[in-house]
Amino acid sequence: MSGTKLEDVCIEWAPFELRVGVTESDLLEAAEDLQNRFLDAQPGFVRRELLRGAERRWVDLIVWASRADADRAAARARESSACRNYFGLMADVRGGVQYSSRAEHYGPASLIAADGLVGSDGPMMSDAGIVLAG
Repeated sequence: MSGTKLEDVCIEWAPFELRVGVTESDLLEAAEDLQNRFLDAQPGFVRRELLRGAERRWVDLIVWASRADADRAAARARESSACRNYFGLMADVRGGVQYSSRAEHYGPASLIAADGLVGSDGPMMSDAGIVLAG
């Protein structure tokens, strides 16, 4: 995957609402299991954030090296018990999963570096060995 550029990165936006009776603790435990047993093993996985919204609404934001990597992981998810358990906690997947590519980034360089995207001395590699800028 080395050589993937910042504009090739795919951002997966997956909003959802928790089922009635599912606690935040249940979700966080299943999210950790999904991370450890599934996402960390997927080629092209860069990073993930679980975002809390109002009431029972959440968003899973996942960054992939490419849309092809995201698509391959989605196909493999059907076979994963960790994925099935995590998805089973969801009552409503608002608008479905959306995929976007980065058009531009705005913000101080120090914030970008903290995000693992750009170093003060030029390109940085993600944990997956992807050149994210340069």
